Amino acid sequence: MCHSPPSRLCLRAAMVLQQHYLRSQRSVSLPTLPSLDAIRKHRDRLIWARQRQLPVAAQYCSEALQHCLRSATHQLNEQFEQLRKPMRQAPSLAQLYAEIASLEDEFERVEIDLRNRQLAVTTERIELEEIDLGPFEIRLQLNRLNESSPYTVTALDSHESSSGHPHPHVSGTSLCEGDGHQAIAAALETGLIGEFFVLVRQILRTYNEASAYRKLDEWHGVDCAACDDTVSSEDAYCCDSCHSSLCSDCEYRCETCHSSTCYDCSQSCEGCDDRFCRTCTEPCADCRERFCENCLTAGRCTSCYESDEEPLDVPEEEAFEHAAIEAETPEAAVHTDCMGEVAVSA
Repeated sequence: MCHSPPSRLCLRAAMVLQQHYLRSQRSVSLPTLPSLDAIRKHRDRLIWARQRQLPVAAQYCSEALQHCLRSATHQLNEQFEQLRKPMRQAPSLAQLYAEIASLEDEFERVEIDLRNRQLAVTTERIELEEIDLGPFEIRLQLNRLNESSPYTVTALDSHESSSGHPHPHVSGTSLCEGDGHQAIAAALETGLIGEFFVLVRQILRTYNEASAYRKLDEWHGVDCAACDDTVSSEDAYCCDSCHSSLCSDCEYRCETCHSSTCYDCSQSCEGCDDRFCRTCTEPCADCRERFCENCLTAGRCTSCYESDEEPLDVPEEEAFEHAAIEAETPEAAVHTDCMGEVAVSA
């Protein structure tokens, strides 16, 4: 590896690339032609159903035949498009060498790592709308050029957003190519390695608010954990229990200790319906519902406490009969002996 690769190292990297393009050229294949067996089978079944006046079976066979024909048409169109493309020659060793050598004029740092089959460049400091994002490293994996995304984009002096994005169009080390996807794919397919790196750098220099992972006007903002709205760090609140960030609309204040809580970490009093942190509510000793201290009396909620204090509701007629029976009962004690006889004390 070196910062300004010598000609010998550039040549060896060009040879690695040429071997890749030669292998790719030899492994070119055309789409498989559709089989006519399934089409014939469904066609014969449709004819049989129609001849025997079976409308339900005929409808089923017709739909199956239509599906096979649509699939065959799609395969034939793919084959036709492939045949229209001219046969592409693998780039020459001289062309690939020139592409790699040109990187020294475009970028501040070029690195060739033949052991890991990697080619990397470092951009200048990227600044978008007066926000310094620092330099980025674009690293191409030379043995994975046939893959959909054979490169990574890494912030070297990260000035990432509050959401953790190093660039509005970079998530982790993956670049959102947007409208540049086809141009990047074509450059890699034809061996225009220098153009590939320039295209990626151009995307890093460009800001498209519509496709940004994080908008620049919200770069230093904070996402509310409850509603996902973005607020400035000065206007954000923090839940004292789970430490999630909250906007003013989603922050609750405990009515007792005045701590900040989110909805999930707060508790609603069953008596007054105000919200409290979990440590400022207690369960009722009887019904076990949670209440604030102002809605509990001797550990009971108002409903349970009042029902415990009220006398038993005995009907007036029943109370009168009970009193009359007690008045007629003689004071003498009545005892039953073991033989079943009753002895009355005088």
